[in-house]
Amino acid sequence: MGRDGILMSSTTFALLLLSFLLLNELVNGVTGGGAGGSVHADEEEEEAPAPMSCPQMALAVVPCFGYIVAGGDVPAECCSGLKAVKAAAPTTELCRQACACMQWTAAAIPGVNYDLVNTLPQKCHFSISFKLTPSTDCSKVHAA
Repeated sequence: MGRDGILMSSTTFALLLLSFLLLNELVNGVTGGGAGGSVHADEEEEEAPAPMSCPQMALAVVPCFGYIVAGGDVPAECCSGLKAVKAAAPTTELCRQACACMQWTAAAIPGVNYDLVNTLPQKCHFSISFKLTPSTDCSKVHAA
């Protein structure tokens, strides 16, 4: 199986994974960004971006899957998705939740290369306060 076969398998797996996550979110009645994530219509100023659910985060980083499995060029959509996840996690608590979600998402991708995962902040021109690995203790990370 060549590189295209690996990317197709990863993409297919990612879509199945995201379908499961979104279905789980709907079945469990999770809406929006979870507790405290809604903005009232009578508020005049926009608040920080609403927190993202884990399925929303996973969906945002799907364009990264080919890169973190096989290398090559990082798609602009990957960087946009990662920056959206970071923007939605400005506090330490939200950063910890995002860390755990990204850790779980990466672990579910067959053939994920964590060395490539950890090049993404530099390649996408942003920083985070931790390296993502299967053993990262997300309860100890802090917002960057």
